[in-house]
Amino acid sequence: MVTPHDSSPPLVESCRLLESYTLLESYPLLRDACIAITHLVIGCRFLSSHPKIYRMQKTIFFSLISLLMCHAPDIQAQSDNFKYVPAKPEPRSNMPAPKSAFLLGGALELGGDAIAVVNFQDGSTQKVNAGQGGTFFAGGEWNLGKDAQWAIRATLGIKYVTTKATNVNITLTRIPIRITGLRQLGKKWWIAAGAVTHQAIKFNAGGIGQDQGFTGTISPTFELGYSAISFVFTPMTYKDDAGASYKAGSAGLAFNVPVRRKR
Repeated sequence: MVTPHDSSPPLVESCRLLESYTLLESYPLLRDACIAITHLVIGCRFLSSHPKIYRMQKTIFFSLISLLMCHAPDIQAQSDNFKYVPAKPEPRSNMPAPKSAFLLGGALELGGDAIAVVNFQDGSTQKVNAGQGGTFFAGGEWNLGKDAQWAIRATLGIKYVTTKATNVNITLTRIPIRITGLRQLGKKWWIAAGAVTHQAIKFNAGGIGQDQGFTGTISPTFELGYSAISFVFTPMTYKDDAGASYKAGSAGLAFNVPVRRKR
């Protein structure tokens, strides 16, 4: 039976020599590594009961020490040159645009057939055209992709037109529902296309004539915009209760203001 060796004075002495060795004092990182290796080998020594394993541990130990001493300048130089550089926050201008926005806007449009003609006491007349009116709308805009080159807009509004009469209120009202896809052409220019329908179309004669209801079709709509201003064109047809058709297409200027949350 092989009995374990006693404590290892040569290795302990080697550890003390490493701590006081002047060359390693110049390289504290290397010195600490050598001391750690020495302690590891000494700890393994107590687990070894065979002389051959003990001699192999000493050989590995002195080989590692020699290798570390040969590369001491390079190891310490890399340690000295290492600097922690905190990551800089990304500039706000480079951050992706928010995915959604609340949309406010309006439009002034002309066009369409006359659905009524109002006669005044001074002999003048005024037409109420199916496509004419001012619109106020609200909705949302959703960006598609990281670069925000594509977007979808959906809005709900009210379109209204009246006459110059002061003693009666003659109006044509409708509720436009619009969904469009938008494509950015640059920093300012953009185009959009989609579909629009008018609901609750009603002509109010103000008590001096017959009120009339209409139905609208789902129609295409097109926009060419620069920043918040756009030119919009919408071909459309209305039908009255008797089945008669009226051209209700319109063209005009619109403004769109996306209200985005702060980044």
